[in-house]
Amino acid sequence: MQFPILVEPTADGRFRAEIGEPFRLSAVAHDAQHALDELVRQVQQRLRSGARVAVLTVDNGSIQVTAPFLADDAYKADWVYRELTEEMVENRRLEDAVGP
Repeated sequence: MQFPILVEPTADGRFRAEIGEPFRLSAVAHDAQHALDELVRQVQQRLRSGARVAVLTVDNGSIQVTAPFLADDAYKADWVYRELTEEMVENRRLEDAVGP
């Protein structure tokens, strides 16, 4: 599943990342990447705490529910998550190389 994330500057010069239903989470940080990183951390925490995503499909009066799947394993195969994780690792490596 893919979920859109809105990232936008705030009035105080920081950035807010927001994800809508079914998570309804947001994070604010000094730059867009850190706001995204925090939002991903919040979603991961929700999933580790037992949250699952199911899909209800209504088609011309018939209803089909796709049972919750183990998102803990599903995200590992998601290319967006992999690329985001690789970017976070690289950004942290670069920040550590610069030092305090």
